[in-house]
Amino acid sequence: MGRERVTPDRTFYLALSPWLCFVIGDRTDGVGPVSAAAFSTAVAAVIIYLDRRHHRRPVLGLAAAAFFSLLAVTAESGLTATDRYDRTMAVALLAAIFAVSLGRAPITELYGRSSASRRQRDNPGFRLHHCALTRRWALMSLVVAASLAMGAGPVGPLDATAFNWLIPLTAVLYAAVATPAANGDLPVDAGALAGTLEALLSARRGRAFKPRLLPGPDREATPRRDRSVASSGAGMPRRSKGSF
Repeated sequence: MGRERVTPDRTFYLALSPWLCFVIGDRTDGVGPVSAAAFSTAVAAVIIYLDRRHHRRPVLGLAAAAFFSLLAVTAESGLTATDRYDRTMAVALLAAIFAVSLGRAPITELYGRSSASRRQRDNPGFRLHHCALTRRWALMSLVVAASLAMGAGPVGPLDATAFNWLIPLTAVLYAAVATPAANGDLPVDAGALAGTLEALLSARRGRAFKPRLLPGPDREATPRRDRSVASSGAGMPRRSKGSF
């Protein structure tokens, strides 16, 4: 039986870019949390525009714009005392969005429907595959948030590098590379595929397509009594045209 692979649209990974920009920029010299949050808000605005253009609900874009704009304002005014854990809060919010979406429509499904065929979308397993994929991203987001929280504490240089960069990067790469496996392969109806190919070949040869009929009953499998009744008139003489 043939199988088709279903993956999220590329814009799904683009929708995660506000978090990526903030996580990197927040710990970069010369940038800081205020500039990183402001830039992430601008990127989120682009994500909202792209989602609207493709007729998708901009869940990730709206969440990123609201969170990072609020974070930029509070960090600039000095009202926040959680600068050490701002990256942890950002990734924890992303994990919460993934987890909450499982109750209605998985986030990856919003971006996967545009790149999936109609047969794939109508498959009952389409939602189950995206639930598994969204659950994987939620779990990886929790791992990244926990790692960033441990890296924000009083740790040594080597531990800080591992918690702030190595572990988060490994978790994100694992979730991205394992996307097809988590998403699963949707089965394709082999009979329907064969019928479609036969119709295309018939049209190319200039012949009308005739669907295959089911074979008739096997004569050897017919009961002997029924065969004798059916052939009882075989030995009767035939009348000529002039006889009455």
